[in-house]
Amino acid sequence: MRNLLRTNYLTAFASSDKGAENASGGIALWDTPQLIQNAYNPLMFTRTKYLHKTGGYEPEGMKPNYIRISSDGKTLIFDYVLASGIRVSITDSASVKHQYTIGEGRASWTPTDLAGATIASVNSVALSSDDFDADFASDTSYIYVRIGYAYRDQNYMCSADGQVLYKNNEVESTELKIYKTDGSYQKLTAESFNGITKFDVSAVVRTWLAPELADFPADANVMSEKALSVRYIVRQINGTASYTYLAVNGVAQVGENPDRSADVSRILTKFSKLDLYEGYDLDYSIISGNTTLQSARGVLQTLAISRIRVDNAAVKLLDEVGNCIQDEQGNDIEILPALDIPVFGHCKPSNPFYVRWINQLGGVDYYMFARQQKHQPQVKSVSVYAPFVENPLYARTNRKAYAMDTENVVTVGAELLNETDFNALRWLAFARKIEYYDETLVKWISLSVSKFDGSFNTKADTHTVEVTFSLPKINTQF
Repeated sequence: MRNLLRTNYLTAFASSDKGAENASGGIALWDTPQLIQNAYNPLMFTRTKYLHKTGGYEPEGMKPNYIRISSDGKTLIFDYVLASGIRVSITDSASVKHQYTIGEGRASWTPTDLAGATIASVNSVALSSDDFDADFASDTSYIYVRIGYAYRDQNYMCSADGQVLYKNNEVESTELKIYKTDGSYQKLTAESFNGITKFDVSAVVRTWLAPELADFPADANVMSEKALSVRYIVRQINGTASYTYLAVNGVAQVGENPDRSADVSRILTKFSKLDLYEGYDLDYSIISGNTTLQSARGVLQTLAISRIRVDNAAVKLLDEVGNCIQDEQGNDIEILPALDIPVFGHCKPSNPFYVRWINQLGGVDYYMFARQQKHQPQVKSVSVYAPFVENPLYARTNRKAYAMDTENVVTVGAELLNETDFNALRWLAFARKIEYYDETLVKWISLSVSKFDGSFNTKADTHTVEVTFSLPKINTQF
């Protein structure tokens, strides 16, 4: 069996022995996902089996009936006897257009009014009761197709010169290997239904995403992040060719497009700006395709999602003669160097609770809950038993604990948010990966959402978000 991309199906007709190719299984046409697509939506590879219409191989049911021109240009020839009357429009060799009605039951038809000219092209076809200006028309027996038109539907793939591939509905088991860039692979196996076999590789490739966000090397400003995207390779779906795709750690909602090709070179955030707090890490994410991208801090790896560091390397704001511009209190005004997105610098807040998460676009977002948090470490339940006390005089208790269930939550909130930042922040609660920066441990710690209130009033100019996070469970000495 020969494997081809559906977009390359016309090369199937170049076969020198179509009968032999049919005997070996025919043609498999593959439909593939986009080059860059979300890993948490289906990534579908679809294989459809076809056979050549040739001697000994004939499709069943309603099939294409091409209206051809004889070699001498004088006659219209039909693949099958007409089951209905049709109307055709032709252009002759003198560039004159003609319209004819041809009755059913004919295998060919010769016009008698061409005045010595020959048939140059068939322009359109219709059933006798229809209007002209169509490339094909159908009754219950045939699909009448003008020569020169490459007809396609769910059962047929045809060339403009009237060669036909028809779907082969025989059931068979097929496999698809999905390769990592290191050459290892996982294999999927599926059975066909009505000639079609579907493989959803998303369940495989998203397990290849790194489980944790990487730490920036001390000397790096740009880093390819394996927790945000993963490359995967599929081979031999178009002859011997290999194709590399990028699965993004993102998800599309109903009505949204999971194809991420349009997001190449864009910053993967829905926030309108970034806020850099003194003493805290900050970076933003950019997706790149097959061409090299230059960010404000360096060159990005192709076909990957990269994180770009933001630091507080501020520069003095100077006037046209080189003097420092000062504020009303006489302090020199400093600005951050040019980046790909507006960045605003802030001092460390009095009550910081700094979080980051992988957003639905596949980028990393940061947010500082700066005003107030409510911490609630608590004991949910204690398991006890009653020990046997032989002599109460020497006993210290008649009730001992042997297990404890704890809970550690913190409630945070933000208010006076504009609509853009509110819509970005409220998706935090639905993120798969969320971390907060532990000020005591000086490291990022994973957490999960315990409760979330993202309700909003469309009439309000500003909005509020409140989230209760479950911190790591308190370890006890039980």
